[in-house]
Amino acid sequence: MVFPVVARSTRLRLRERWVLKLLAMLGVRLSRLGSMPDTACLIVANHVSWLDIYVLGALCPTGFVAKDEVRRWPVIGWLAQRNDTIFLSRDRRGAAHAMARQLAECLEQGQVVTVFPEGTTTEGDHVLPFHAALLEAGLLACVPVQPIALRYRTLDGRPSRAPAYCGDTTLLQSFWAVCREPGLVAEGVILPQLASKGRTRHALAREAHAAIASALGVDAVHRRSRERIGGEAPQH
Repeated sequence: MVFPVVARSTRLRLRERWVLKLLAMLGVRLSRLGSMPDTACLIVANHVSWLDIYVLGALCPTGFVAKDEVRRWPVIGWLAQRNDTIFLSRDRRGAAHAMARQLAECLEQGQVVTVFPEGTTTEGDHVLPFHAALLEAGLLACVPVQPIALRYRTLDGRPSRAPAYCGDTTLLQSFWAVCREPGLVAEGVILPQLASKGRTRHALAREAHAAIASALGVDAVHRRSRERIGGEAPQH
């Protein structure tokens, strides 16, 4: 109840404590490889699950980009508007460019913002092509792009697909799969930052995509091969 009305610094502390408690309640252990620089940056990460948001929130205080309809969801939308969420309208022409400018303003104010440039989720066994439009924000604000690779494992190190939220899997099914998975480990690999100065958004997207796929040891799907197997995946 107090979260939306307290100062931002207090919100960040409360949010970090809350996400850590949530992960503990779900039986998820957090593993961090690397460290986050204490400066504004644009985080780009692969997207596996709804759980990704809480894992990244535990790794560092960050805002997120969400689809515009989340704003109208009961309770969640109200909280999201007060929790550094930036809403993207995908139906409006030029929305991505306008969003990049909005993201750049947040970055210029010293905030850390996260985007999932795949545009949808996967089972974590490959990385889809990165859409470059939102990476324009890093160029506009002259801040580095911070790739983070996310993966989920069992306690004995095997890949876990329990958190996967894609295809015909519902949110409830994914949630219960996480609850039933004993000793689930969420691993965030914080990779070297990519300087945005003098770069293009497409070059940054390609480098971040390659770095994350390499860190995960999975296939990096490129746009042409994606088109051959059926085109664009549905947006979550």
